[in-house]
Amino acid sequence: MNVRNIKFQYFGVVRQIKDGEKWKGIGKFDIIKWVNKVKTKRLLREPLDLEDTKGQIEKIDYSEKEDVWIIRFMKLRGDNIPSIAKKNQEAKGIELADDEYIGEDVYMLYDNQTGLAMIQSNRFSLGLKRLSELISRVWGENEERISIKAIYQDVDLKCKRKKYRTIEISFANIERAEADEKSSLSRLKKFYQSFYGVSGTIKIGIGRTRSGTLNIDEVESLIEEIKTDSSVVGAHVKVKDDDKAYVETIDLIENIYNDIIEFKTPEKTVLDPEYMARNMIKYYKDRKEELSSRVIRAK
Repeated sequence: MNVRNIKFQYFGVVRQIKDGEKWKGIGKFDIIKWVNKVKTKRLLREPLDLEDTKGQIEKIDYSEKEDVWIIRFMKLRGDNIPSIAKKNQEAKGIELADDEYIGEDVYMLYDNQTGLAMIQSNRFSLGLKRLSELISRVWGENEERISIKAIYQDVDLKCKRKKYRTIEISFANIERAEADEKSSLSRLKKFYQSFYGVSGTIKIGIGRTRSGTLNIDEVESLIEEIKTDSSVVGAHVKVKDDDKAYVETIDLIENIYNDIIEFKTPEKTVLDPEYMARNMIKYYKDRKEELSSRVIRAK
């Protein structure tokens, strides 16, 4: 038997409406209405063009007992196709028909009552931005989108006398920055855009100074912005506590509430969707009460 440890993260899924240059939250995502749209538009297992890839809704299940939905999404790959390798034989490329793809799945559990989602972390499948795009494509409401917002565990940077030594932020697919000169993140994104750049990493530090600190108010304001910006794919701060000799590194992105679930499967088999769903539901039930009060923060 193979043992796979799969990471799942927790999010709030919200409706947003365009308000000038900004998006404003207008409540939690209604999956029942969304599922009806999938059926009406006949979009189940229908390839959908996204910004730089294809995706599809592979399967939708509802657990009446637990009142949660399990959706299996697929990232569809029609190029860079792998080969089948066999002992003592030359590898052969996988041949695909015109309507066939290599599929990489990602599972999402959604609770329509709380607005909470539990999403599999799979770097080969649809990322959060593309998943949000696919869900929004089906939603199809004018000037609206469906946004997936991480639910962060508390990082109490203010409880002690902290000094910020460095802050490092990594960007990908930077969208047009809003005209907000009071926003540190907006100004950083505009800097990239002045070079026509859409990705990169920026690190700001105080050098070898032993007792100095970055602007505390500016850093803490930036941290709050980072939490809700989809173009930020990595963020770390190095913090020095006056009471301790060492410098602590805090990962601001990977601090999302998560569970790692162990799955046992026969070798060379795909994970059974029902097995996946049962385990997701079990872990979600243990987290539901703790996270229900926090999902409002994700709006």
